[in-house]
Amino acid sequence: MTTEEVAGSRLGIDCAGQGAPTLVFVHGGFCDRRDWRAQMASLAPHCRVVAFDLPGHGESALPAQPTVAALGRAVRCVIESHAGERVVLVGHSLGVDVVLETWRQSSANVAGFVLIEGGLVASGDPAAAVGGVREMIRAAGLQAFLDRSFSQMFVPTSDQALRERVMQRLTRLDPEFAQEIVLSKVHWDASLAAHVLGTVDVPVLLLQSTYFDAAFQRYSLTPGKTTPWTELVARQVPDAQLRVMSGLGHFPHVEAPQAVNDSILEFVRRLRST
Repeated sequence: MTTEEVAGSRLGIDCAGQGAPTLVFVHGGFCDRRDWRAQMASLAPHCRVVAFDLPGHGESALPAQPTVAALGRAVRCVIESHAGERVVLVGHSLGVDVVLETWRQSSANVAGFVLIEGGLVASGDPAAAVGGVREMIRAAGLQAFLDRSFSQMFVPTSDQALRERVMQRLTRLDPEFAQEIVLSKVHWDASLAAHVLGTVDVPVLLLQSTYFDAAFQRYSLTPGKTTPWTELVARQVPDAQLRVMSGLGHFPHVEAPQAVNDSILEFVRRLRST
């Protein structure tokens, strides 16, 4: 694992393989690039792969602004410095918002999306949505709010080492950064998610294993089940493909890497044929 200067900011980044398209992996909130190890190893023989720690995560420095927009700019910088002319953005959880924000800023070189475990946490009035979540955080305390949210991301069969790694990462967060990123996602979902999805004109693959309700209670998906997020994508991107991965928690790329890798590789091969 290495760190390097990208557009004036220190980022933890790993690259391997060669050939188009380049897969750029963007992890979820308060996670890091290690979550993509199985994808990097499996897919590097087939194309160029890049995984990096978003600003404020892993080995990367905090961003100047704790916003989804700032994280999207970091992805754009990585594309420009480490990817080729044809890129597939692979995002998980918060990383889904981030890769779509990257597209909003500039669609240059983006040939497709693989969106893993996206979720719509808010709709309607953005200010009211942010205010409601801010009050939830205030009432519970930030650490308790995060602990409750993340502890629900697993099913009984989830690997204990994965649980411990995910929960341990929460103890190393910068509190102000963490809270503002949560609130920025809420605002982004309410104000931009539907609009940005409506502008996407490249192939999209959705891999979904869980959903959560208005009280942030998370559940494992069953075959044929949809979520507010997948329904929004279906409305805004009618050609998007949805694959439900039943019996898994919120980290299917870690819990069932072969199935995820096979889906991504099939998606890449379809892109190459068009």
